[in-house]
Amino acid sequence: MKYASISLFIVILCIIACAGTAEKSVNGKDYYFPYKTFTNRTVYTYVNKNNVEEKIYWEMWIEVEGKDTFFITESYDEKHRIFGYIKEQITPTGAILKAGTNYYYYSNGDTGKVNCTIKDITVYNWKAEKNKSYTWSESYKWPDDTDSTTLSKTRTFTGDNKDLDFDGKIFHSLIYHDTFEVATKLGGIPRTSVFSNKSYYAKGLGLIRYITTSAGNPDRDFNLVSITKK
Repeated sequence: MKYASISLFIVILCIIACAGTAEKSVNGKDYYFPYKTFTNRTVYTYVNKNNVEEKIYWEMWIEVEGKDTFFITESYDEKHRIFGYIKEQITPTGAILKAGTNYYYYSNGDTGKVNCTIKDITVYNWKAEKNKSYTWSESYKWPDDTDSTTLSKTRTFTGDNKDLDFDGKIFHSLIYHDTFEVATKLGGIPRTSVFSNKSYYAKGLGLIRYITTSAGNPDRDFNLVSITKK
């Protein structure tokens, strides 16, 4: 089905127990991806520990245009098929969404893509304040005139933290709760679904783990397993 890649893209946009002492406010910039080092393309590989066959690859790099720095992410599935593209602008207060593209695949192997219309823009705030939320949202018009998707993501810093291991090292991580609302209209039939992520951002590393929860489905617990440079 040509819309099969939507769920993958939504999970990427595209973030458990034993948390540490709660923090009211912290410099979240230290916990975002170290984008300044991404002058060459850098690939983060995530594996769902509840289904190790499921992998997601985030290929990231920066582009500098005049005085502006843009942080780019392309997302690929375990078959190395691209399913999402996100362009963020780095600002003095955080990262904001500038562009997004979703890729989809037909049963005959053909592919297509649609660009998003951006509404709310805040992806990540440098200042992490406990229980403070912010939102980004975007919409897609699919090739069939009656089909569309609107995605809204609300991120909240929980104030909690946890030490997590990657590559034999311990990283202090902040914990965010992300709520996603997806409004689709396929074949003229509207439907709304909601799911959530528990996202762990590690100091000096970026997203190290995220757990996706949705009604009626097993949790998908993605963990960072490797970082490679191209």
